[in-house]
Amino acid sequence: MTRPIFGLMKDIALLNLGRKSPFRITLMVSETCPLRCAPCGIWRKEDPRAPSLDRLERFFETNSRFSWINLTGGEIFSRTDVAEIFRMIARTQSRLAFLNFPTSGQHQERIVRDIDEGLSAGLERMAVTVSFDGGESSHDRVRGMAGAFERARRTWLALSEMASASQGRLQVVPGLTLSGELLQTSSTPMQDLVRDLELEGIHKIHLNVAHSSDHYYGPDSTAPLPHDRIRELLHEAVVSRPGNSSLINMMEKAYAGLAPEYLATQRPPIPCRALDATIFVDAGLDLFPCTIFPRNLGNVAEHGFDLRLMQRSAAWQNTRKQIAAGQCPGCWTPCEAYPSMLGSLLRPRLFKIAGQVIRR
Repeated sequence: MTRPIFGLMKDIALLNLGRKSPFRITLMVSETCPLRCAPCGIWRKEDPRAPSLDRLERFFETNSRFSWINLTGGEIFSRTDVAEIFRMIARTQSRLAFLNFPTSGQHQERIVRDIDEGLSAGLERMAVTVSFDGGESSHDRVRGMAGAFERARRTWLALSEMASASQGRLQVVPGLTLSGELLQTSSTPMQDLVRDLELEGIHKIHLNVAHSSDHYYGPDSTAPLPHDRIRELLHEAVVSRPGNSSLINMMEKAYAGLAPEYLATQRPPIPCRALDATIFVDAGLDLFPCTIFPRNLGNVAEHGFDLRLMQRSAAWQNTRKQIAAGQCPGCWTPCEAYPSMLGSLLRPRLFKIAGQVIRR
């Protein structure tokens, strides 16, 4: 076991024992995207933002103790300097165990080159989700651009070859978000994606339930969810996964298994750990508890880029109390659900729920 992996495990253990100091961040590095996805409003922003390399460097140098970083957009590879961001992260984050990010897969050569440079820079482990909206027909319709699926497919294939040669340092998965727009276009999106990517089965798909967020996706960014059909698809995803595999597989299974409770209640099925384990910083460097709760806790640059200073503020502490009391919008996105599950390993209810999910 490497030192960064041990450090991440230590962070998770301390989280379960009551520590409240985020070790994970979702950082938005671009609001630009080449696609016009119906469920997302990021691409509609008239003046898309992106933090400069200088500001990112100051941020990472000031906050150098992350063990898990999630980069997001827009499309992060709309930037031409992602390789430099990877090198910057490798240089400043000696504790980093896990870097993950999604991509629409529309810039194959740039994506493959930049990820290769990130691995060469010494990043411990990278996970890439290539995003799809079902098979080719529904994908191109939902994404608003002909040929989008084929470009994403070629990128997924190229990255999969890299992953096979990476000795476990690179993981690549196809991702699918269950949105109202997608299910208006296809009633069998998981099966369509399995067919058109020639996957072994739907257990190979990283699944997500669509959410709305004015400060992240933009206003009115997704259609109403057809709950009954989504529950059927989630059940199908649960029963397709083996019960005695990797931790990631078990978390994917638990996410899908617990999502119906969120759909029924609009509350997270287990306590949220936003601001305890994870935070969200947008492309303007404004800090929020997560991608869903629109509580702006201040601009990082205006606080000397120091998250520890911001964490001591009354706004941070009061917001965390609200989250703990269930006084937030409520969500079940993987960005928040996975840290919450990892922070609830000692809760008997999670053991009970996980056991029920795994036995299905």
